[in-house]
Formats: sequence, C-alpha cells, structure tokens
Amino acid sequence: MGLALNVAVLLREWFLAHEAKGPIGTLGVMDVGFTEKAFFKAIGKMSLWPSADRAMDARNYFERCGLTDLFSIDVSKYEGADFEFDLNSDDLPSELRGKFGVVLNGGTLEHVFHVPNALTNISRMLMPGGLAVHIFADEQLR
Repeated sequence: MGLALNVAVLLREWFLAHEAKGPIGTLGVMDVGFTEKAFFKAIGKMSLWPSADRAMDARNYFERCGLTDLFSIDVSKYEGADFEFDLNSDDLPSELRGKFGVVLNGGTLEHVFHVPNALTNISRMLMPGGLAVHIFADEQLR
C-alpha cells in the first residue's frame, strides 16, 4: 500500500488539525512514494538535511505527523506486517482491541469481502476517542 505525496501532505494536516495521537495501525504495510526533500518542500518547511534526498519510510512520515509507534495489520505476514489478521473475521484478537489512537485504511478495505465485519473490527481496534481514516484514490490520480 503506497502513500502518494499529495495525499500525505493532506493527511498530515488532518492529523495535526484533529490532534491525532498514536499508536497508529495501518491496514496493510505502508510504503511512501516520496523523499524527505520532496515532503519538506511540499509542506513548506526546510529539511534539517537540505542536501539529502533520502527515501522516506512510513515510520519517519508518521513521526513527522506527530504519531509514534507504527504497527501494520495484514492478512499475512508476507510483507512484514506486525499483526496477522483477516478483517473478514468476526473475532478480533484481544491484542488488537483498543490498541490504536488511529487506524488508517489506505485502500485495504476495497479488497475485503465482508465490509461490515471489517468496519466493526476497525472500530474495535480504536482506543476511546480514536480516529479511523479511510483513503480511497483512483490509481489514475496518483
């Protein structure tokens, strides 16, 4: 699951405006498709390393959004997910209940058959007052 720069900038502003708190759980293992330099330019800030143009990873991105402790939830551990769980299931493991301040669906839900179970599971993963964020983007817009 990849996060485009334009979406990342808007998402950061949304997280900051809503005072989002971690930990954050992403549905699927998150990748970002931009560098630190591009991100800092897009948000109108100077990078501490202006000559560096390193690839940014999801952990660094979410830290820049004020969120710490990144975890990923996926149907398998093939891509290195922290938790293996099928969102179609109606039995959320206790280790995921109330664990996250934010759950981010960056396009995973469109691959789930039983959407009511998936939405219930996402809600149960949240701490009281937590935020569920759903991003659906047309691939042609990226």
